[in-house]
Amino acid sequence: HRNEGFGGPNVQWHSCDVSNGEQQAELLRQIVDWRPSKIFYFIGGGPYGEFQTKSWKDHQWAFNVSFLFPTQLLHQCMQTNQMEQMVFVGSAVAESSSDPRASSYCAAKHALRGLVQSVQAEIRQSPGKNDFDLRLYSPGYMDTQMLPKNALPRREGMHILDPHHVAQDLREWLAESEKNSCRIYL
Repeated sequence: HRNEGFGGPNVQWHSCDVSNGEQQAELLRQIVDWRPSKIFYFIGGGPYGEFQTKSWKDHQWAFNVSFLFPTQLLHQCMQTNQMEQMVFVGSAVAESSSDPRASSYCAAKHALRGLVQSVQAEIRQSPGKNDFDLRLYSPGYMDTQMLPKNALPRREGMHILDPHHVAQDLREWLAESEKNSCRIYL
């Protein structure tokens, strides 16, 4: 546990390698005990390069981290009915179009968007479930160390977002009362 001045004394940070099945199981067990009111899942990734040249284990890692574990986390939290809000980070680029050399990441983000939008529709149709706020925040390419030097947006001189502006936009959007929504920030 650590609190480094983000969000005040009621914020807890926990480290977990969400690609590791044992650590996933432990985190899911701990969430039941912690009973957090909000979870923000800002995790994703995948191998960069031509699909067939990458190891299958790297593709599995991308699917697990970017889609399968978030799905399991959402499922558990909705079953235990202990959550007020869950926010996933998608990708404005990868979840709605092709992203050459990032195929498994793209596939996982497509799946995450489909899951979130489908569950949001279920929430709207279920009396008594409308208190749960499920959101998907999807920024465009960000200028971070995680964006490879030879990635398409850098090679093509495309618009790349400043992470500080993205964080400010996310903070403002979360302050809005727009429950069960998706936001694309380009």
